[in-house]
Amino acid sequence: MRKNVMIVFLGILLIGITACNIKTPEIRGVVLDAETKQPVENAWVTATLEVYSKTVAGDVHQSLFVGKTWTDKEGKFLLPSKEFKKPSFPVSFGNKAESLNIGARAVSSKGYISNGIGLKELKKDTEILLYLNPPKDEEYYRLALGGLYDYILTGRLGVSVPPVSEKERLDILDLAIEAYKKFLEIYGDSSNVLRDMGYLYKKRGDYKIALETFKRVKDFDKKHGITLWEKEYEMQINELQQKIKEKKNRLE
Repeated sequence: MRKNVMIVFLGILLIGITACNIKTPEIRGVVLDAETKQPVENAWVTATLEVYSKTVAGDVHQSLFVGKTWTDKEGKFLLPSKEFKKPSFPVSFGNKAESLNIGARAVSSKGYISNGIGLKELKKDTEILLYLNPPKDEEYYRLALGGLYDYILTGRLGVSVPPVSEKERLDILDLAIEAYKKFLEIYGDSSNVLRDMGYLYKKRGDYKIALETFKRVKDFDKKHGITLWEKEYEMQINELQQKIKEKKNRLE
């Protein structure tokens, strides 16, 4: 047992790895709110596999995206087994699966909640129990939001993870926007948070809300003497006004 995470081992090691082949096990678990101990529905669960390859130039690290899913009403999730038949490793003397990382993220009345664990080994019929905690402070919350924003833009959960598809990135747009809105409810307006929200609304096609958000952050920055993003805001406001006009014309 470790803090906020309980793992039950019931079987045999299932992570198999050879020079050409990596297979992860089926991953099952439950996500709970750390404070209420109640199941968290619609939590976004992801898994990445950390792999090291020995080369003449030294050890090379890669993160492989195993998969993602959402929890059901009982907070349960399942990530199917995945096989990487031809991972993009450099020429090496052997590969080693270092750890399997599972993380969960959701939004509750308390705001953004998350937790994760790295497993050195995962055994058959292992059940993972994750307790999601809210960010400990404003700075931590900002960093968490930045992680969601970067994933939507780049499709990467880490520096080395091959990017996932645009569709998979957009799957968490609603979660990210709700997390941003909760931040503003808790801590008030923030230049960086409002700016990111404007782009997220724009990406979702909510042009009117995106326009209002960019106007809001422009006013906020002006009030606080911030001029760095002034031209960018003007450009976004003009572009969004044009998009709204074009949409209106198509509907008439």
